[in-house]
Amino acid sequence: MTGRSLPSQASNLRIFLSRAAFGGRCQWVLDAVRETVERLNSPLGFESLALRGHSTSPIPLDIVPSGAILIVVSRTAFGIIEPRLIAGAFVFAEPFLPRFRFFAAYCNSDPQAQVTLPYTHREPSGPTLRNNTKRTCMRAWRVIRTVAICYAVLCTILAVFLGELVFRPQRVPSGERQPAKAIAARFGADLQDVSISARDGVQLRGWFASPANANGDAVILLHGVGDNREGMVGFAELFLSQGFAVLLPDSRAQGESGGNFPTYGVKETGDVHRWFEWLATQQHPKCIFGMGESMGAAILLQSVREETRFCAVVAESSFASFRQISYVRVGQFAGTGAWLGKVALRPAVELAFIYGRITRGVSLTDASPEEAVIGSRVPILLIHGLADNNIPFQQSEGIRSHNPADIALWEVPGAGHCGAVSVVPEQFNSRVVGWFSAHDHRSSSERNPHFWQNRPEVGHPFSYDLGLHASAKKVGIESR
Repeated sequence: MTGRSLPSQASNLRIFLSRAAFGGRCQWVLDAVRETVERLNSPLGFESLALRGHSTSPIPLDIVPSGAILIVVSRTAFGIIEPRLIAGAFVFAEPFLPRFRFFAAYCNSDPQAQVTLPYTHREPSGPTLRNNTKRTCMRAWRVIRTVAICYAVLCTILAVFLGELVFRPQRVPSGERQPAKAIAARFGADLQDVSISARDGVQLRGWFASPANANGDAVILLHGVGDNREGMVGFAELFLSQGFAVLLPDSRAQGESGGNFPTYGVKETGDVHRWFEWLATQQHPKCIFGMGESMGAAILLQSVREETRFCAVVAESSFASFRQISYVRVGQFAGTGAWLGKVALRPAVELAFIYGRITRGVSLTDASPEEAVIGSRVPILLIHGLADNNIPFQQSEGIRSHNPADIALWEVPGAGHCGAVSVVPEQFNSRVVGWFSAHDHRSSSERNPHFWQNRPEVGHPFSYDLGLHASAKKVGIESR
């Protein structure tokens, strides 16, 4: 360093380095200070002084021993030296900058007699700059690695949590059958306990009832997750009053049916086929319809790919695919939109699917109603409440978009999850029963071989009740 030499008494002084701006994290600054001390040709001791406060806060000289040398490092190349105040600034945002300056002040016991040492420019040598860059890169890599490890651990823990949550829904055993029996008795029906074996040997149980004034048709009613057959008794009453026989099965791993966990349609599709076969062989209905809510709706929609003999089905509040609803669920847990599960926590969702395949041998990504309805000729009526906070109504819109020719959609304003019947009960009953009656083409074709040529057109009582074209088998019209 060039400039005025230090007073003779400086040989007993110490060097103080202001670390207020960088907390001593820049070793190259400390090395530079030591180099400066050596260039002063003075046997000075070295000591760092950690001053508190913001990097741009004034540094009072009262805390610096009299007769010491205070070095303030400034990356922005400015420093104001006043009688009792030194202000220094250090910008740590770009540690790769090659230039820095030293501002030094000799602190005498007399504040007015301070000696200001000239500053010096220093260009780091090649090896020094490379070492500084290497240290900074290593530090940045450690931070990135730590963040990545924490993120991976978080996603793994969340994946296990989501996986177990999906496979361990609430299981509600069927309670008293007396209320359901009483409802069946009102229509001259005897409530029967029935059971079948699934393809994998799981015992499936349910109720069956046929009214005295039977019209020769039957309806399979599928409940949602965390529920059982009792949750569909209200709809059973509606159909019994219209002459339909009703079958109310407990889904696997729900109610009284066997099974260790639900699969949201992956295995339940085969279960629906078994129930259909039981109805067809044991009860011989002229036409078999299906109706489901929530998970039951999703199962029913997936079953039409395999069981094409359904005359028509009604699905309320179904999800489009299990992958999509998983994204939504993750967002619902955090109170955000689906973007959280689709983007930020997508690895956790994908790991949850892998966890399910490893621990349960089931790929829940195969549960996709929107793919199952592609090419299906079974007339489908989708119902979804516009105020559904559980499964957004866009899910049903996505399903319909995959087969608009055979799917009609009724979106109900103000209705929540599976809540259309509570908002517009009379219209709900009229549309659902009318949909089945309008598509009772199997039995009608038996009575009239020219049924399709004489199918009901707009103006038919059923089309009036539905607000839809009666022959959605040929044309699907959306009603909102």
